[in-house]
Amino acid sequence: MPDRFSHSAAWIDYDQDGEIEKKALRLTELIPQEVKTILDVGCGNGIITNLLAEKWDVTGLDSSPGALEHVKGEKVLASATQIPFDDNSFDLVLSSEMLEHLNDTDLQQAVSEISRTADKYVLISVPHQEYLPVSHARCPQCKTVYHAWQHLQSFDKSRIERLFSPGFKLVHSETAGAMQKQWIPFLLKLKRALGQWMHPGEKAACPVCGNTVFPKSKKNLLTKAVNFLNLVLSGRRPYWQILLLTRK
Repeated sequence: MPDRFSHSAAWIDYDQDGEIEKKALRLTELIPQEVKTILDVGCGNGIITNLLAEKWDVTGLDSSPGALEHVKGEKVLASATQIPFDDNSFDLVLSSEMLEHLNDTDLQQAVSEISRTADKYVLISVPHQEYLPVSHARCPQCKTVYHAWQHLQSFDKSRIERLFSPGFKLVHSETAGAMQKQWIPFLLKLKRALGQWMHPGEKAACPVCGNTVFPKSKKNLLTKAVNFLNLVLSGRRPYWQILLLTRK
């Protein structure tokens, strides 16, 4: 069954809060001066690709034909696990918000392909230490519980370094983006037990039965109390982890 990112309409107004564009501007500041060619793996609708193309020779790669409709420049329909370019084809290979969508096998293969096609640099952006259950939704029809944005992986700086070793070493690491509320696991489980799940969005569809109707959870005194207690006890942290690595 097609996922929520398969169709062109899913990518319209995708960056409503402007956070991806802000990140794109920050990425341009991190790209080393000698870089001329860039491959954007998992480029989505090209918010970042199109911006980078104003200064660099950029190729966008994605497995979604609908997403690529929005990419203005050079683009290739392909999977991150089978990149159709020769070794060391690009000065820098970029992956922004893509690795977290892959299962363990595909993740290892994608990292291998990114490493293979990068001549000198790899630039990675992933959610920062994401606690995956926070974004779990439950289908009201088949009761399937799934991540609303289909994230399968959680990363921190050390894990990215390990994935790209021994071929690459870290040059720069930072966290960025809007501050995200964190959840204490026990309180999140209690919230779910009281019937409050994340609403997956208007364009969402259950990955199992295809249902597209997700009524928003109703609040009551108990759920309000849980939300307030978590707000008092938990912290916030930036949403993104950004890392620049160079070939050893």
